[in-house]
Amino acid sequence: MHVVDADDAAKRLDSAGFITSARQPGSRVTPQGATLQWTTFDVEKPRLAGAPFFIQWGATTTHPSLTAPSGCTMSSFRISDPAAGELAHLLGALGVKADVRKAEQPRMHLTLRCGNRNASFD
Repeated sequence: MHVVDADDAAKRLDSAGFITSARQPGSRVTPQGATLQWTTFDVEKPRLAGAPFFIQWGATTTHPSLTAPSGCTMSSFRISDPAAGELAHLLGALGVKADVRKAEQPRMHLTLRCGNRNASFD
């Protein structure tokens, strides 16, 4: 999940009772020769299968979505998890509203609208 400020996001999660990992820098060079830079972190405790990792893109990095092929939009995104309440609390600590549902097994479901067609992914 993209965050604007990794340190601030981690502090907000820590304040909400989560334990976050150390921030880790990363980078890679695209096939076009551009360098992407980022900082990531994760929630270490409690371990939630449906929890995202968090990424802050570097100040000089163009977000990859701006250079990706266009034509599709996200129609829906749903996260199912045995710990749905804790997962919703985690996302809520960052101001994220998401469709989180309780389920026996963790699962994510994404539907993209591409022109007149839908593509669904589980």
